[in-house]
Amino acid sequence: PGLLLAAALDEAEPGQTILLLSATEGADAFVLRVGDGVRAARGGPTVRAQLAARQRLGYGRYLRWRGLLDVQGPARPASPAPAAPPMHRRAGWKYRLEGSRCDACGRVTTPPGRVCASCGTAGSGTAPVSLRDRTARVVSVTRDHLTTMPEPEVAIVVADVDGGGRLSAYATDVAPADVAVGMAMNPVFRRLWTTDSIHNYFWKLRPAPADAAPGKDTADGQ
Repeated sequence: PGLLLAAALDEAEPGQTILLLSATEGADAFVLRVGDGVRAARGGPTVRAQLAARQRLGYGRYLRWRGLLDVQGPARPASPAPAAPPMHRRAGWKYRLEGSRCDACGRVTTPPGRVCASCGTAGSGTAPVSLRDRTARVVSVTRDHLTTMPEPEVAIVVADVDGGGRLSAYATDVAPADVAVGMAMNPVFRRLWTTDSIHNYFWKLRPAPADAAPGKDTADGQ
């Protein structure tokens, strides 16, 4: 029902009425009036566009990612479970992908710090700057065959963010072999790994719409 409602709102006009009816395990009916701000609220691709660009996912991969099929672990120690205190201290970086802009030289440091990574100025005062809605260009690619993810390999990229800043992150929604230097990518908040039933989330990079390759398998399903 939620997807059907989202698809209807993609095409609805202000003032129209939408009836949402669910007849599974009982019956629920919702009558909604489309508000004047519906067009301004459309900030991403439509449901129809996402369905048109969907990528085939093998059943075995789906089972691995959902934890329904056990696979041999990687040849490296398990990643530590995330802890609340450091996540709270670095909330701006972890959840909002904020870097710090140096007042002395204007360059962006990532992760944010009190010392500028470019000019070395300390304590000059740094302002947070959000990188989550910007495009990053790949400058280096490494294919990891010892990943802690339930995949045979993943791509780890270093990318320069438009406007300043550099990110090192996993590539997602793309096959590792298809990641290339110069590719435009956008940050997306995804699950990295799970240790002791505790999920760790951070930002990955996926191809920008112009560089995406529909029809190819994704690198992961998270």
